[in-house]
Amino acid sequence: MKKYIRNLSVFNKTVLFSTLIVVALGVISLAISYQVQKKMAKETLTQHALIMADLWRESLSKQDVIAAVDSRNGTIPEKDELEKQFRKIYELHPSYLQGYIMTTENSSRMEIRLS
Repeated sequence: MKKYIRNLSVFNKTVLFSTLIVVALGVISLAISYQVQKKMAKETLTQHALIMADLWRESLSKQDVIAAVDSRNGTIPEKDELEKQFRKIYELHPSYLQGYIMTTENSSRMEIRLS
C-alpha cells in the first residue's frame, strides 16, 4: 500500500488525501450532530413528561389515586371519579396524551410526586 501511494502522482495524492479528509470531517460532523440531536430529544421528552406530570397532578386527586390503587379489584366511587377525570383531561388536552416517551437508558433523575 505504501508503495502504491508513493508511486501516485502529486495530483492523485492530493485527490486521495482530500477525499480522506472530507470523509473524516463527514464522520466527525455526523457524530457531533447525532449527539446534539440525542441531547435535544432527551430534553424535549423530559420537558414533555414534566408537563404531563403537572397536568395529571393538578387534575387528579391524591386521595382518589391512592384509594384506586389500594382497591384494584372492584368498583368504588373513587375509580369512577378518576375515570371521569381521565376523560376530562383527554377532552381538554388530547395532544398531551397522544405522545409517547421511550428511552433505552434508565434514569432515576426524574421523580413524580403527588402533593
